[in-house]
Amino acid sequence: MFGDKRFINTTFSTKSKMNFTLNKNRMPKINARKKGIQFELQTIQRLKHLYPNAKSSRSESKSLDDRKVDIINTGLWRIQCKAVENMGSAHSTLKAMEDARLDYEHGVSIVFHKKNRKGTVVSMMLDDFIPILEKLKNK
Repeated sequence: MFGDKRFINTTFSTKSKMNFTLNKNRMPKINARKKGIQFELQTIQRLKHLYPNAKSSRSESKSLDDRKVDIINTGLWRIQCKAVENMGSAHSTLKAMEDARLDYEHGVSIVFHKKNRKGTVVSMMLDDFIPILEKLKNK
């Protein structure tokens, strides 16, 4: 029964409201789009004490969402959230954000990257990071 290549998909809902599909031959498969949206919302909640008006660009600005900004109303930060196991290079994500930026837009592009059971890291270009360090040092 389990040895043949056919499988049965069943959808479940966990306590965290994430949907996943259980495949009899493999580990549970989580819907990537829903996982990404949930990570965006979790990140917004983590930033609310600093930026009370932070929101997802999906619901507020199609234009910013198209320009690779996931979270808006965060001051000078242009935030992209990635909840994937194999993101590839942070350089390519940051470059895509810069390529999509309009000439008059300012701000620092950063990527929040979450891996399962590994936590979240934040990536940015060194040329953007050095001025932040200098400001902190001069305080």
